[in-house]
Amino acid sequence: MPVMGKARGKTTGIQVPHAEALPGWIGAAGTDDSVISIGAAVGEVVRRRRTERGVTQAELARMLSTLGDRWTKGRVFALESGERESATLAELVQLAIVLVVPIHELIKGAGDVRFSERAFIPRDGLAGALARGQVPDWNLDDPARADPVAAEIADRLGLDATDREIVRTVIQAAQSLYGQTATEERRDRVGDVGDPGSTGAASRQRNFTQQLEQELREALGR
Repeated sequence: MPVMGKARGKTTGIQVPHAEALPGWIGAAGTDDSVISIGAAVGEVVRRRRTERGVTQAELARMLSTLGDRWTKGRVFALESGERESATLAELVQLAIVLVVPIHELIKGAGDVRFSERAFIPRDGLAGALARGQVPDWNLDDPARADPVAAEIADRLGLDATDREIVRTVIQAAQSLYGQTATEERRDRVGDVGDPGSTGAASRQRNFTQQLEQELREALGR
């Protein structure tokens, strides 16, 4: 699994497109200062809006504190400097009220924003989707979406589960062995266990995932 780095810098990741607004492709490993955390993205906008209004960090903290939460100059600085990986919904609401901006405007900007260890999305695309009341979705061409168990097994085998071709290779091996995807095969083996969220169901899924892993390991010569 890739390790999350600083607020700036692209990690191995999956770009998440919106069907209407965003390009659909899988992100690659590398370093790119255009990819930042959600906290850093919000911090950039807050810093710009604050300076446009001629307000200091301490003054902004006092204004925010009138809404009930304890804000300090240090808390504002941490957000603006990109030290924060994320911002809570409550913080976004407070910032939007005090800075007099729509919440989606607090994310807008150039480049991409990372919202998990591996996934990132264009900032303007995300802001636009939020403004329109839309939900960004995974790329439907992503093989890890088509067969998530195959992607999990690829990771278990020490392969790069973010590489589409590698996941497709595992999917093809499953198709050859079972005549269906690894996800479908596990579902059939698990059978009807009632509540899929129960401890018993989770245990059966783990056991059968391990079985599939061993079988696919042998099929792939791993």
